[in-house]
Amino acid sequence: MSVFQQADGSCYLEQGNTKLLACVYGPREVEKRHQLQHDKAIITTEISMSTFTKTDRRKARVDKRLMEMSIFIKQTMESVVKIQLFPRSQIDIYIQVIQVDGGLLSACVNAVTLALIDAGIPMTDYITASTIGYIKNTPFLDMNAIEESSDTPVLTIAIQPRDQSIVLFQLEKKIHVANVDSLIEVGLEGCKSLHKIFDERVKQRTKALLEMRGF
Repeated sequence: MSVFQQADGSCYLEQGNTKLLACVYGPREVEKRHQLQHDKAIITTEISMSTFTKTDRRKARVDKRLMEMSIFIKQTMESVVKIQLFPRSQIDIYIQVIQVDGGLLSACVNAVTLALIDAGIPMTDYITASTIGYIKNTPFLDMNAIEESSDTPVLTIAIQPRDQSIVLFQLEKKIHVANVDSLIEVGLEGCKSLHKIFDERVKQRTKALLEMRGF
């Protein structure tokens, strides 16, 4: 956290071999007046991928996928950020993907959560996300890119750990309905484990800030 000083909040995250940087700016003045909301802030999201992580042949497909992820992240964060506290303003989220090896959407959600906390933006709870695949009738957490590119069902799930409410549920490829519950169960356990890690990291960061200020 706080790895990019120009931003109000930032987080560099490595989730397996997937690496990315999330930066948050704001709340600040709305740039496009027609988007202004008088009773709440708006959230914008943008994901970009380092040039060495993609090829021209796949560029169009990658760009479409990143746009979809941006929408998912925006909607997910709107469900927990207390945007009503910042009327007539905007919160901008930028994600720079450095390396991809599976679980990109969940990694983005996790990095943005920590960046928002780093920026001091009020939220109802953390959001933690995990990616689960279903291989040979068995759920697996955090598959790599090769496993995800196969004909394997992949579920990305994000929750608010306090009440375990699901705020993001994205299933790719078909799976028999009887197997969905096992995917969710493994995903929830993964999210709860991440919450413990995040909570400890935030406490460490808060303690360090207080010590720097003489408390």
